[in-house]
Amino acid sequence: MPNELIPEIESILRSKFYDIVGKYYEIPKILYHYTNITGLVGIIGSQKLWATDRRFLNDSSEISYGLELVKEILSEKIENEKSEVVSEFMRRSLNIDIVINIYEIYISCFCEEGNLLSQWRGYGDKGDGYSIGIEPEKIKNRNYQIGKVIYSREEQNFIINSILDYHCKLISELACERGVKANRDLITSFTLNFSTLVSQIICLFKHPTFAEEKEWRYVYLIPKYTKPSESIFFSSLDTVKFRNNSEYLIPYIEIDLVNEENEFKIPIKRVISGPSKQPELKKVSLEQFMEKKECFKIEIIDSNIPFRN
Repeated sequence: MPNELIPEIESILRSKFYDIVGKYYEIPKILYHYTNITGLVGIIGSQKLWATDRRFLNDSSEISYGLELVKEILSEKIENEKSEVVSEFMRRSLNIDIVINIYEIYISCFCEEGNLLSQWRGYGDKGDGYSIGIEPEKIKNRNYQIGKVIYSREEQNFIINSILDYHCKLISELACERGVKANRDLITSFTLNFSTLVSQIICLFKHPTFAEEKEWRYVYLIPKYTKPSESIFFSSLDTVKFRNNSEYLIPYIEIDLVNEENEFKIPIKRVISGPSKQPELKKVSLEQFMEKKECFKIEIIDSNIPFRN
């Protein structure tokens, strides 16, 4: 396959990819980040959020869940495929782990609702924490992808099948009347493209049992073996920092939150105070803290959920 055709084919495949998954990347007006008092003070003080290495998130099946689904679909289709070129493309794509392991994946988690009891329990310090409502469209830092987490197995299957079927259709058309070497190059190009695109979307796949979280994600992909100046992404491994828990160090990167209008560096719309035992004191102290930080336009709301932690 002539090298000059590769960018054109990549553009066609990526365009089709966004036709299939585009609705999951439509940014909402506001998203909520649940945290404890230390997290709130840190976010306001540093004007940054943290994105954590995906291997250290709460769900132990992160990414691997999506990888297994992709391999399952590929294996089923290979059995019934008659085209030698298409079959070889799918067999090579079974090694998608190799492509996804080229990147370090960092994720920051949000929720589309700011007052969910399950989120207070899991991430909001059992109600003593806060839910920070951020307007993602006002964040100047675009060095990430933001998407809605997909929990439905039916939707996940549809997405992977649609991406795969289009790759198979296009490679089958291009492989006609080409020489053996040209087809080998074609298979290599399609395998890399399919694996890269699928690696992107499975960062948003989670097991259906997590559906009540209504999660959105900021996803950063950092190439392990590329110099920062050559990176097709905007982050590099020299941006990685570490924090400790009781057992080990947790890798993370900082997300710089900058308001495009420069009125206030963090585009926070509101902060919801969790359902604690002393809501009035909690709200008064938060109002004083925001005033001290000159965050005058941020709305402060009580949760009002009748929950005793």
